[in-house]
Amino acid sequence: MKEIENRRFYLTCIFIIIGHFFYGQNVINGTIIDKNDLPIAFATVQILDSNNKTIEYTTSSDKGVFGFKKAHQNIKNIKIAHISFETKFIEIELNTFIYKIILVEKQNILKEVVITNELDDLKEINDTIKYNLKKLLNGSEINLKDIAKKLPGITVDSKNKIYYNGKLINDILIDGDKLFGKNHQIPLENIKSEIVKDIEVLKNFQDLSSLKNFENSNQTALNIKIKDEYKGVFNHDLELENGIYERYRLHSSSYNFGKSKTHILSDANNTNKTIIPLDEYFQLQDKIQNNISAQESNTKVYDNLPTFLFADDKVIFKKILNTTINGNINVGKNKKINIFSTINNNNQLENTEITQKKIEDFSLINNRIVKDKSNSLININLVNLENKINETAYLTSSLFTYFTKNNTNALISNNSTNESSTINQERKNENLKYGGNLYYKKSFEKSLLEFKFLTYFEKNEDNLGLLTSESFYDLNFNNASVLQKNEFFKYYINTNLNYTKNTKKGNFNIYYNFNYEYSNNNNIIDDSNPNYFFKNKLSYKNNHLGINYINNKFLKSTIKFGLETFLTFQSFNNDIYNFNEILPNFSISKKITPKLSIGIGYNKNIEMPLLRNMNRGSLIEDYSSISLSNFINPFLIIKNNYNFNTSYMNPIKGIYFHGSFDYSIQKSNIGFDIFNEFNYSVRKNIIVEGLKNVNSFMFFEKKFKKIPLDLKLNTFHNISNQKVMLNSISNDIKTSTTNINVSINSTFKKSINFDIGLETNLRNVRSNSGESDINRFSPNLNLNFKIHKDLIFVPYLKYHLYKSTIQEDNKIIDLGFRTTLKTNKLNFFINAENLINLNNNFIRSNVSSNNFLINETNFFSLAGFINIGLNFKI
Repeated sequence: MKEIENRRFYLTCIFIIIGHFFYGQNVINGTIIDKNDLPIAFATVQILDSNNKTIEYTTSSDKGVFGFKKAHQNIKNIKIAHISFETKFIEIELNTFIYKIILVEKQNILKEVVITNELDDLKEINDTIKYNLKKLLNGSEINLKDIAKKLPGITVDSKNKIYYNGKLINDILIDGDKLFGKNHQIPLENIKSEIVKDIEVLKNFQDLSSLKNFENSNQTALNIKIKDEYKGVFNHDLELENGIYERYRLHSSSYNFGKSKTHILSDANNTNKTIIPLDEYFQLQDKIQNNISAQESNTKVYDNLPTFLFADDKVIFKKILNTTINGNINVGKNKKINIFSTINNNNQLENTEITQKKIEDFSLINNRIVKDKSNSLININLVNLENKINETAYLTSSLFTYFTKNNTNALISNNSTNESSTINQERKNENLKYGGNLYYKKSFEKSLLEFKFLTYFEKNEDNLGLLTSESFYDLNFNNASVLQKNEFFKYYINTNLNYTKNTKKGNFNIYYNFNYEYSNNNNIIDDSNPNYFFKNKLSYKNNHLGINYINNKFLKSTIKFGLETFLTFQSFNNDIYNFNEILPNFSISKKITPKLSIGIGYNKNIEMPLLRNMNRGSLIEDYSSISLSNFINPFLIIKNNYNFNTSYMNPIKGIYFHGSFDYSIQKSNIGFDIFNEFNYSVRKNIIVEGLKNVNSFMFFEKKFKKIPLDLKLNTFHNISNQKVMLNSISNDIKTSTTNINVSINSTFKKSINFDIGLETNLRNVRSNSGESDINRFSPNLNLNFKIHKDLIFVPYLKYHLYKSTIQEDNKIIDLGFRTTLKTNKLNFFINAENLINLNNNFIRSNVSSNNFLINETNFFSLAGFINIGLNFKI
């Protein structure tokens, strides 16, 4: 009995073991089909363990059947993949051995093409460059500018402009949203490195205005991705610095980079830290008009540019106050409100000495000393609403205001061998501009319809007062003074209708643009100077009707050509003038290889003479210049432009190259005949013939593989030929300007990095009577010592050598440093600039010449300083 029970026990154990073995080792078979029950051949089938590691794999037959003959333990999942179907995972069921698997067909999307740099510095995925910041950075970076300088293909120039492969970045994005546009300086200097997660270059950026079948193209954007912990809440970066010689800076940067994005900047300093550089000022002008005008004439009497925009550091004293707001507010899934506002106040004192000499014997004509005190105000406001109504319709509208106020007071001393005089000039200028625009576009299956509208009003008032010990030219001074008031009004309206049709043979574009402009310029002066009293009225009615054809498949190239008919009706003081012109354009671009592309083009365009060129009356420009009444009949300024460009980019080998060549010729233009006297010059408008201009540009970068060095080369060359008049004598002037900037910088992960560069400016002027050269050589050295992970020392040395044929060599040395100590809550720093000139304002020189005169200009520039400061977050 006991023996029988033992046998039963052993048999039971054997059956349990056998059952467990078969349940742990499955033999799996199945069939793979699509949604229509059709078999799918050549699908890859993998069996995976609990760690998702492949145990075995096979492919399906032409009937969609697959099977694994061997038994395996610990099978967890089945993975089925096919190039035309979505990948599918199936969890193994204990009692199931035969499967019927249905795959879903993939959507028709662009296959992702990934190019990986051999050094893993970046990845190129279709039109997106993704940088590997962990590989490129070493922790010494303070802000976005420090990061951008280390990115392959990216260049930051001396004006704080960002270029990718030699081309200007169109937009700076925060997590894919527009915020700063082309105004690069604010994000470069105010986005701290610790908040940056990733950086991308979008070579074909598609914004909210992109519609189905009509996506935007040729827009390059730099996308800054922010770390999660800095999103959705307001962060505040404060920086305070002060030191010897009463130099200070108070700086605040507040931001909220959540679903909606806001950046608020406030700054007060007397260290010459300009918030709005000159080129960004012009871009703000473009921004408020949204660039929707096809051909706007420029009839302003004054450019109304505040003097501080041109001063740079050529001042004795400068005090700046600025507040700037950038906002991108999401009010719906496809609705955004974009806000921009800036107010800038500037006080400065300039001291300039200008010496004029005769070119034939270097005898003194005049030595002029100018002390100029100015106060300037700029206020620009823009509110823009974007609404992507659906995938085929987009609407945007904007309102803007623009206001400047510039008050100057200048004391001028003129001295020559036999004469001397003093002049006190007081000038008050105010300019107000306001308006709005509307843009709507609607896409259909194979066509696009666009409508654009812009209108604005502009008013400028310029009051000039002169008090002088000596009268000049034909001006009659009342008690040694004269007052002139110049008023300018302008009303502008522009409409544009654009229709694009896509066909198998290419895209056709037809457009009509109409703009109307009315301007009024009045000059008011006392009765004793009737020649300086005038009232001028000018109106334009411009019509542009054109057609363009684009073919992206012509000989594997993109070819574009078009024709525009331009018709204008002009009225000047009730005199009527009509003009018409045919304006052709042509371009062709070809991708020779995936890395190399070339393009050529031609276009003919027109410009309008300025209203001031047609003044019937004389005008006091300033304390040293008078424009005489010399009416020129309205005419069209016609320019023919030819261009060639090429680009090569190989991220794998770390090579980036872009080159361009432009040639333009004008048959005639507005020029001046200038007459120079002891303490003033007189000019009158004339028509000059034969203006030719050549520009060439080249950018090259090589990032070395074996050692972390980056070589960059930028060159720019300009040649211009024109006829000028001086004292009624005609001269052919040929000017050649060359700028070469070469640098090599290291990106070591350890403690020391360097940036060595040489900037060369060469200028040659040839005329009938001779030639002159003015050259500047500026080597520079920047070092970055990461002494400790929290202690960074960044010294710099700049050396400027000025050489010319008409002046002795002038040398300037600029030495400074910045040391930063990082802690958990505070960053302490020492900021030192121009250490060699701490006590006194030093002098910078500039020399220019023409056929008759040599002008030597000395600018008294800002002295150096040493400041101690701290940076912290709240």
